[in-house]
Amino acid sequence: YHHAQRKHAYQNKRIFEHVFAGAERNIGALGLLSFDTVASKLTYPAAMTFLLSQERFAMGWAMDGVEVGTGHNCLIKHEHEKVYIAGEILFEGDDRVRFNFLSGTFTRQISPLYEPGEDSFYNQW
Repeated sequence: YHHAQRKHAYQNKRIFEHVFAGAERNIGALGLLSFDTVASKLTYPAAMTFLLSQERFAMGWAMDGVEVGTGHNCLIKHEHEKVYIAGEILFEGDDRVRFNFLSGTFTRQISPLYEPGEDSFYNQW
């Protein structure tokens, strides 16, 4: 999906991912072992998209509102990859990270699949 945009993001070191056993890694994505390894490569504040699928946890460093190559749809490997949750992460400094689990791209669409639906996200956090 959006191959030219993804290529641009990989070349500019904007995609980080941790791939689970048996899944195929996105060529060009930077390895993600901990938030510390990512934080050492950032300038602050750093806003990122993220997703958790059955194959990976991935983050895309969006440098502006266009999110070239770092949007949620660019973080998956293929169209059959099941996404569990997606949103945004804001790295505010060395010791502060904020999550937004209510992203419109995936999470609002898949939340009705979980009991009790969208309310579960509000109650959890």
